[in-house]
Amino acid sequence: MAKRKNWLGILVITLVFGMMVFGCNDDSTDGGGGVSTDPALNGTWVLLDICQYSISGNTLTLTIYYTDGSTDVTTFTKTSGGGGTDPLNGTWKYTNYISEYGEDRSTYVFDNGSFEYIEYQNSVYPPSEYTYKWTGTYTKSGDKLMLFFQTEIYSYTEQYSINDNTLTIGEETWTKITSSGGGTEDPLNGTWTQTSTENDHGEMVTTTTTYKFNNGSLETESIRYYIGIGDGHTRTETHTETGIYTTSGSNITITKTYSSYLDNTLTFNNGILVVSVWGSTQTQTLTYTTSGNNITIDGEVYQYSISGNTLTFLGGTFIKI
Repeated sequence: MAKRKNWLGILVITLVFGMMVFGCNDDSTDGGGGVSTDPALNGTWVLLDICQYSISGNTLTLTIYYTDGSTDVTTFTKTSGGGGTDPLNGTWKYTNYISEYGEDRSTYVFDNGSFEYIEYQNSVYPPSEYTYKWTGTYTKSGDKLMLFFQTEIYSYTEQYSINDNTLTIGEETWTKITSSGGGTEDPLNGTWTQTSTENDHGEMVTTTTTYKFNNGSLETESIRYYIGIGDGHTRTETHTETGIYTTSGSNITITKTYSSYLDNTLTFNNGILVVSVWGSTQTQTLTYTTSGNNITIDGEVYQYSISGNTLTFLGGTFIKI
């Protein structure tokens, strides 16, 4: 529970990979020729993080119930703040560990409907520091806490060095393939790349990652090329990001900002459904029809309900954006 980025794993797998079993039927009718679809579904819906909460004195307990029946419970301690009519108001901290090797802690700051969630980690060897910060809004219903994560800021600091055309950040290395000049400019300026290959669940995956540094701005691109072992099936995924960087001595700090609400979305459009997860790094296009409270997605029937801008579907709660 302390690791927000793993909160939705099981539900996301249900949404995408469960549907992919039925997602290869190219003969389905689209939303045109008289197919029955609920117009209230049209639009883009984002998955909410929902948990059960309880407060006892200075202790906040958050419980996640996963669709496989398992639970994840985390206890936070209030360290400051508060006041007003909302007992959640204030700063609540959870420490996973602190030792001579580093620390790992999480913090919630609630303030009358808005919140910040921060995960902080550092390590003595190799020397590194990571901060994940999310901001958003929240609502409550009984003992249910519904969180809408809107923005994510990811920042990390590691040691770096440059030796001719080789860049080392932490324990990873890149090779320069283009330069942006010389003189007194930032020696990081230019394009650096690395390639790796691994066996990932029955597929050989070759990943080429490119960093483009330019006087404090950074663009990254990751291209993953999959080859199925045995069947030879191939697919390609491309993910790009932008950010900023600063250097101080032998340390480099890289910061990236995301629209976190785009992590897990459903987009319905008159019989066509696009499922997008993990910041659109994986998407699947499916066909659907509706009848009453049932939605049929490429031959499989699920139940759903809509109340205002809230969609309940596959055990998850979505809001329209």
